[in-house]
Amino acid sequence: MAHLRIAGEVRSGQGPQGGSELLLLQASGDGGHPRLLGRSRASADGRFLFEDVAPAGDGLIYLVANLAGEAPAGGPPLQLAAVVGSPQTATEDLVVNELSTVATAWSLNPFLEGAELSGPQRSLSIGEATYRNLVQADGTVAPRLAAGEQGSRTFLTLSNLLAACISDPSGSCPVLFNHAVNAEGEPAGSTLDALLNLARAPLSVSEPLIALALEDPAYSGGWPPGRTPQAWVLSLVHFAPDAEGRNPLNGPGNIAIGREGQLWVTNNYTPEGDPPFPANTLINLDPGGNLIQPEPLSGGGLYGAGFGIGIDPEGRIWVGNYGFGGENPITDEAALIPLRGNGNSVSAFSPEGEALSPDGPKLPQRVPSGGFTQGDMLGPQGTVSDQEGNIWIASNRETRRQESKVVLYLDGEPENPWNPEPFVHPDLSEPFDIAIDADGDAWVAFTEGGQYGNGGVVELRYDRLTRQYLSRSYLDPDFNGPWAIAVASDGEVWFTNSGGRRGSTVNVIDPESGQIDTFSLSEDELGVWGINLDAAGNAFVNAFKQESIYVVSGKDQLVAGELVRRGELLSPAEGYRIEGTLFRGTGLELDPAGNLWVANNYQTNPRNYGGRNVIEYVGLGAPVDTPLIGPVQAADATAAKESGDAPEDKPVVEVLGLYRLFSADGAVIDRFDSDGDGRSNDTIRPGESGYAEAVVRDLITGRVLNEDDPEPFRVPDGGSWQDRLAAARGAGFATVLLTTRGNDLEVEDVVDRFLSSNPGNLLPAPGDEATSAFAFFGFEAANPRLMA
Repeated sequence: MAHLRIAGEVRSGQGPQGGSELLLLQASGDGGHPRLLGRSRASADGRFLFEDVAPAGDGLIYLVANLAGEAPAGGPPLQLAAVVGSPQTATEDLVVNELSTVATAWSLNPFLEGAELSGPQRSLSIGEATYRNLVQADGTVAPRLAAGEQGSRTFLTLSNLLAACISDPSGSCPVLFNHAVNAEGEPAGSTLDALLNLARAPLSVSEPLIALALEDPAYSGGWPPGRTPQAWVLSLVHFAPDAEGRNPLNGPGNIAIGREGQLWVTNNYTPEGDPPFPANTLINLDPGGNLIQPEPLSGGGLYGAGFGIGIDPEGRIWVGNYGFGGENPITDEAALIPLRGNGNSVSAFSPEGEALSPDGPKLPQRVPSGGFTQGDMLGPQGTVSDQEGNIWIASNRETRRQESKVVLYLDGEPENPWNPEPFVHPDLSEPFDIAIDADGDAWVAFTEGGQYGNGGVVELRYDRLTRQYLSRSYLDPDFNGPWAIAVASDGEVWFTNSGGRRGSTVNVIDPESGQIDTFSLSEDELGVWGINLDAAGNAFVNAFKQESIYVVSGKDQLVAGELVRRGELLSPAEGYRIEGTLFRGTGLELDPAGNLWVANNYQTNPRNYGGRNVIEYVGLGAPVDTPLIGPVQAADATAAKESGDAPEDKPVVEVLGLYRLFSADGAVIDRFDSDGDGRSNDTIRPGESGYAEAVVRDLITGRVLNEDDPEPFRVPDGGSWQDRLAAARGAGFATVLLTTRGNDLEVEDVVDRFLSSNPGNLLPAPGDEATSAFAFFGFEAANPRLMA
């Protein structure tokens, strides 16, 4: 891997920060500490230089600057930060300032603990894309952020908060630290911590903080006096222009997110047309909100897609062609945009964007006939895959000639002769959305019918052996037209109640107990629509009529020192709003970096209803695994499952065990049977070829472990990892650690995690070679199979 040269300048406000200590770090992808790539000190003019930088693997590289001068009264340090990029995308000349620090804190906040960054590689890559949409390499506002007034004003106000603290550490920093508290209500531990705390508790907008930002703003463009941010939320507006600069979005209906954070967005209408016709395109964006192909995808029978979109285990994208507008040859109904759908198919695309379903006619605006039509659908909406690749489709429209139903394509094969007849509920009708639980059961939200006439939810399973559907219906007087639905990681089923597009409640079903909870988001009519959950179990809800986003707490939790109960709001009472930008949102989805993406679907122009963008709320949720197939899971849920042997040059640290160091007479055991001759008479020689295999074999056969039959040693609870190791050493034990190119930070992390998870085990931990607390065996992958 090529070595890097990274230069730049540390600035605060408009002045250089000479004497600042800079740490060049590379994030860990496995939960460990970051790797220190180099140290530098800024010259008097703030300039710094790192030469001949040797990255380890593809981890994200970033900078932390510890500013020179006095911290406030011996208090938390003054820190700035910036993202350099991966070794392939690294910025080789950059400014580290308040703007870069705010961008770092928001785009990577789920993965930062103080100045230490770690997380799944794909998540950090997505975070890098978001970072570059917030700030440019020269430390100025990026064009994408500048395109939205609300996001850019909030961003610059936060930058002014930080600049005020740095310019007056003793007077201003206490205000920042004491009003930017962590979850337990404790003051921030550094300027970087303060920003992270505000990103994680965005309602912490206090008068002292606003006054501090306005006192002597270093950057123009923040919120002016008399206008304060609703919350410390950063939003990005993505118009996704094609190669000719044209906006391809018109009525984005819903979003599905792929493995690496790429977005697939349904389009209700054609971009041109007055009034618009049903869309025949699918939008594919990279994690930065840019079109991946030169123009939108077409073909495959796309026809006015709405809420239905999902990704199967093979990465194929499935789209429900609802058919917004156009004459309906089946029912002879006149066109009525946008509430009548005459689509009769689903479309499928490969992960590369190639249409896999039959194409439609050359003029698809009026007669739907492309796509897969098996199942006799009309107005399909929710379209999802289960864990086995079976595709479940909510055929939503109900007419005198056509029953609404649920269509099932086994193994994702529309022409499979074993496909069952569609499921038709005897009492419920107009299924709108579907979610999949951990068992692969489909949970279907039916908007109409049922005992109370207010719809219901059905848990649906197909038994291939008996070729029968098994179903369980949930009905409740508190339901009000179940609409969008999602399954949390703990199995709870959350859904919105449309209430004729005026509803303001969500319901939660506990499948284990059958208990149903109702949470009211507002006394106003919200028209709640899409719902999704983050890895922490919090629910994100689009309020179509209210033109805002609500966040509902999924559990009792502390936020900035205040207890928020399950079912209470984590968002403002009126939801998160973007005046003049967020109109009527429908679908929403979280990505592996915790960004919330919203389909800004519908505006009030009577001649052209479609919204023209998707909106990204930066780092608003706990990162989730994508694509969403089954219940919501944390973003790192598949990391361990998919990881194999460590790639070349990746640090590997493995604790083999805690072993007796002294024999009964007090002699130090420092000899092993390294040559396999049955005699433990070879002195330890770390680094020798084959040494790893010999030592491990000797330990496994018990020659050292069984010396004088040592009693089990239990690691004491509490204390630092060094203290706990010292206690082990005092009891006559040493730690055996195998490593390839490990460093002290990685060793410390492994020790701490192992001791924490195995407090009563004989198998645990390393220490510091300088203290002689352990036997440290380091070698250049002398025996790679032992590292697996």
